[in-house]
Amino acid sequence: MTSAQEALGSADPEKRRQGVSDIAQAAEREQAALLVRALGDSDWRVRKEAAMVARSLTSRDVLDALVRLLGPGDNVGLRNAAVEALAGFGARAVQALQVAAVELDADGRKLVAEALAASGDAGALAVLEPMLDDADPNVRAAAIEGIAGVGALDVDRATMLLGRCLVGRDDLVVLGALEGLNRLGVAVAWPMLRPHLKNPVLGDAILVAAGLSGHSDAAPHLARALASRQGRPFRAALGALATYIANEPVARKFARAALGVLDEGTRRRLIDAARDTSDDTETRRCALLVVGVLGTADAADAVIEALDDDRMVSEAEEALAMLGPAAILALSRRARTGAPHERAACVEQLGHIADDSSRVIACQAILDATDDGAPEVARAALVALSRIGDEATFGLATRWLGAEAPMATRQAAAQALSACAARYPEAARSLARQIRPDGPDAAVAALIIGALAKSDAAAVAEDVAFLSDAASNESVVARRAAVEALSSFDGPLAVEAVSFALADEAVEVQIAAIRALGKMRDASGNPIGVQHLLDVVRRFDDDALGVSAIEALGGANDASAIEVLRAVAREASARRAVAAIEAIGRIDAPGRIDALVQALSHGEAEVVKAALRALSNEERDARAAAHVGACLDHEVWDVRRLSAELLGRRSDAAGKQLLRQRLVGEREPLVREEIQRALAETEGIPMRRTMPPLPGGMG
Repeated sequence: MTSAQEALGSADPEKRRQGVSDIAQAAEREQAALLVRALGDSDWRVRKEAAMVARSLTSRDVLDALVRLLGPGDNVGLRNAAVEALAGFGARAVQALQVAAVELDADGRKLVAEALAASGDAGALAVLEPMLDDADPNVRAAAIEGIAGVGALDVDRATMLLGRCLVGRDDLVVLGALEGLNRLGVAVAWPMLRPHLKNPVLGDAILVAAGLSGHSDAAPHLARALASRQGRPFRAALGALATYIANEPVARKFARAALGVLDEGTRRRLIDAARDTSDDTETRRCALLVVGVLGTADAADAVIEALDDDRMVSEAEEALAMLGPAAILALSRRARTGAPHERAACVEQLGHIADDSSRVIACQAILDATDDGAPEVARAALVALSRIGDEATFGLATRWLGAEAPMATRQAAAQALSACAARYPEAARSLARQIRPDGPDAAVAALIIGALAKSDAAAVAEDVAFLSDAASNESVVARRAAVEALSSFDGPLAVEAVSFALADEAVEVQIAAIRALGKMRDASGNPIGVQHLLDVVRRFDDDALGVSAIEALGGANDASAIEVLRAVAREASARRAVAAIEAIGRIDAPGRIDALVQALSHGEAEVVKAALRALSNEERDARAAAHVGACLDHEVWDVRRLSAELLGRRSDAAGKQLLRQRLVGEREPLVREEIQRALAETEGIPMRRTMPPLPGGMG
């Protein structure tokens, strides 16, 4: 007696359930009988386990046995378990069920339809199609449900099959077809829906279909449903109208007209639903979208209140965009009052939805909102003004550019100043000319010059001279802004001024200079700051500066950096070595592959892994693939695992062979798991998940 037979004979349901897993280890000729026994067990947990195990059994005997179980019988649990098990056989089950469907009784054909619905194979549609004309109504209903179940795999064909069911007189067939089409998200043509609008049997299904239709006549139908319903039916109509509004932007005007003639009580219910803070989040989301087309002040207030709820932000923002002028006025009013976080939210939305017709009102409200100096409001205002701001933005940005301002607000000020300078260059130039390079507002002028660097060739010499002087300003903010602006110029004087900033006392200015040198190009597009960056890499001990210089060298893409970066990748600390490898990978020059290969000998595993990742991108170089494969024998387990992962992505025959060879001798479970993962699709090797090894060993 096998272990599975013994376990299945136990009086203890849990022992029988555990024994089901042993069926897979039984002789293939015995598996079908054992599985049938387990599927017919009196305990639902045993049947459930058997249905899961069935999916791992591949013999034809098992499949045939499962299909036979759909025939007449008194054990309902057995037949239902067989349906669940058949779902795991996919296309093979579809072929077997196609033959069986002709021979089975009505109950069996219904079970066939249920199994096909869960098959996950588009071929099931061909088997389900003739069942739509079955003499038994339960089979027809199951066929419709089955078509909806696999319809997403071939939407066009499923739509055609379900659509033909809408022209019959059988209400249940029409209901099933509508529900199937709604599940697939298919819009049914309005002429096909119109005859069914007053059919009470179709209930919510016709509302959902009307919402999906996008037709102009659907709006008044849905609005009337809102007015005549309470409780759950009201929520169903609300959801259908929200779908109508969300899916078809052009339909919003139809919805606005239909809602405009509703009685005040229904409109008030909509507003209340949009304000409802109970746990029914889905209803509130739908209500927000619907009130978004009302275009009224109280609707706008309800939507703005929802901005405080993270779960509602997406719908609230969409509703504000639909509300138009009502939203602008409400947001402008509320941006001037309330707690800072509420004002900040209103300011942010004004920046998103204001257009040319409302820009002046929005900008004034945004500026007024910052009067009390709250940093979070100022930051939101500056972000908004970077999108829509006018010349008045210059004053607010100047106010928040000082070193005492929070970093996030200062960055927003710089962004807003640059954006508005590009929109209003004459006003910006006029402001910059009033500022001295050694003055307290030098950062303002530097940002303006940087934003307009490409627009006024005649001012280049004057601009570079100003920025060179501003790079010695006593303010760190001004010096940094001047260095960053200099990166937009290509002359030797600009490069010289930036290189001097490498000796600045403030690290942020030094890093700004390093990044500027990486960006600077001459008139031909060639990098002109590389030598200074190489000096930083060679001479500066500070890792933050060294890594920044290495990253800038990668962006410069200059071949002269390869040798220096090669030495860093081989000998430097892990942080610098990883940065050097990533930079080498970005430089298109001879010697790149050799440098990456040499980095594989670094003593730190993270450096080796960085080199592996860079080499894996060299798809055309056979040497790269060979060295990635060689790391399958690395002493550190996670290097071996990464090597296996990268080889698996290549999917070439040589890589697969290396993986198969390594699998034989690999003892670390996580590495074996990765090798199996890489081979699974072509080799069919079963997967098992394992926990990582404890720290302290090389693996």
